Amino acid sequence: MNRKGMVAMMDAMIFIVLISMLSITILTFDSEDEEFEPLDASEICECVLSTDFTDSDLVPNMGDAEYRVADAIAYAVMTDSQTILDEVELMVDELTMGNYDYSLRFTINGVTRTIGDWNGFSESSYSGTWTVSGGKDLIVEMEIG
Repeated sequence: MNRKGMVAMMDAMIFIVLISMLSITILTFDSEDEEFEPLDASEICECVLSTDFTDSDLVPNMGDAEYRVADAIAYAVMTDSQTILDEVELMVDELTMGNYDYSLRFTINGVTRTIGDWNGFSESSYSGTWTVSGGKDLIVEMEIG
């Protein structure tokens, strides 16, 4: 292939890329007109706290004893286990798609731990009590901004 052929091929590739980018831009503008439903803090808390996991989820071939995330959070708050709270924060980040700021506060036996750093006008909020293993109450408060 000679030099003119290479230049013509490069021009064609650049043209295809520009047309693709233009198409994506047009589709993006079209989808912005649609209204979206705001996130509901109660649905997020329900999803996170009622999720079950087993020993095998944590360590392969460990066993099939089931636990709720609410129990793990209560344990993390009472023992100051940041690892579990970091995992819960990742779950909430995925549910909010990383596009929303939030504050999620857990309290048990007078000890409180918070993930997220939202401190402003909230679009949605939730406050509830979850009974965890041992009959203790885990107080959960969430604000999404």
